[in-house]
Amino acid sequence: AGGPGGGAHGLGLGLGLGLFGLGLGAGAGGIGDASRGDVPGHPAFVLVSALSSVPHCHVERYCGLVTVHMIKETVNVTTQFESLQVFYHQFVAEALLTAKAHVRAVGGDALLGYRINNLFLREGNRRAYAVISTSGDAAKLRPSVGGGPAGLSRAIS
Repeated sequence: AGGPGGGAHGLGLGLGLGLFGLGLGAGAGGIGDASRGDVPGHPAFVLVSALSSVPHCHVERYCGLVTVHMIKETVNVTTQFESLQVFYHQFVAEALLTAKAHVRAVGGDALLGYRINNLFLREGNRRAYAVISTSGDAAKLRPSVGGGPAGLSRAIS
């Protein structure tokens, strides 16, 4: 249930998953960093869900298909990143942040049906290489009439 697709490329730091935020990168304020829009109610907040609908919310309109394809490579993991796990985690976070920015750009406030279609990770001899392909439907949500947790309704409105 989505419209025409589009691609997005870019880099950034930050991660907000679903109804909870998880900080990543320098200066992250931990769980729910309001300065980056990881908290419900913040104008830059984008809800991310693998579900095609959100409890207590109605999809007002679908804004289109969001796809992100990214490649990242490093020649010395230990110099540029703390560890291989940090490299991979930051890469996946960058892909998610790019998808969330695309949702905002097309006028949505939610990324529904989010999935990682392909993820390829390879390392050897202090080098690391990663490829990711993700997709989901950008949507504009509206709280359902008369239902749901008050916090969630305020977050979407």
